[in-house]
Amino acid sequence: MAEKELSFFDHLEELRKRVIIIILAVVVSSAGLFPFMPRLIELLRQDLITVTLHAFSPMEAVFVTFKASIYGGVVISSPLIIYEMWAFVSPGLTGKERRMVITALIPTIFLFLAGACFAYFLILPVTLRFFFSFSYKMSTPLFGLDNTLSFVFSMLFIFGAVFQFPLVIAVLTQLGVVTHEVLAAKRKYALVIIFVVAGIITPDPTVVSQTLVGVPLYALFEVSILVAKLIERRKTS
Repeated sequence: MAEKELSFFDHLEELRKRVIIIILAVVVSSAGLFPFMPRLIELLRQDLITVTLHAFSPMEAVFVTFKASIYGGVVISSPLIIYEMWAFVSPGLTGKERRMVITALIPTIFLFLAGACFAYFLILPVTLRFFFSFSYKMSTPLFGLDNTLSFVFSMLFIFGAVFQFPLVIAVLTQLGVVTHEVLAAKRKYALVIIFVVAGIITPDPTVVSQTLVGVPLYALFEVSILVAKLIERRKTS
């Protein structure tokens, strides 16, 4: 017997249940991290930020701890989040598309962690050192706890996300949506779009931040062209 096709409202109900599961997973993970987050934030400050941070309201430290716990909760819950998203969309995919997506899901977390590590060990030390030294040359700054850590967490998530770009291109190439010739022909447009996007997504609207995000993102675009070319060769061999 053929599987019964779900109605629009059935899909909405299934989506609601899966969203609730995701939210509960993030809430539980965040609550578990909350007691340990002040110590983790202090380690982050000592290892990466290196300057004294100031709270400008009685609730700021609690708010920052809460926000950092949510970031961590999302990362810890990401396998479940990916599974719930996959379980929702998989019935509408063909067998080939399902195999392709499953294969692509495996490196997703690895690429996110690679992007976050790239930001933590290479981008953020240079960026923070430049901003701090520039600020001290012109004034006696007081760096806010919330603003500084929000900048750090945002950069970690931005680079974790943009490192997924070659994987997205690989899937689209495998599906025949794009080719490496098309990507290569659009280099000059991609360069402009990438730097515009970098200016939008960076939490600090400066040319330095835009460049530090835009250059690695464009490098990933070039890597994506190479990945697409390799996949096309494999498909034709």
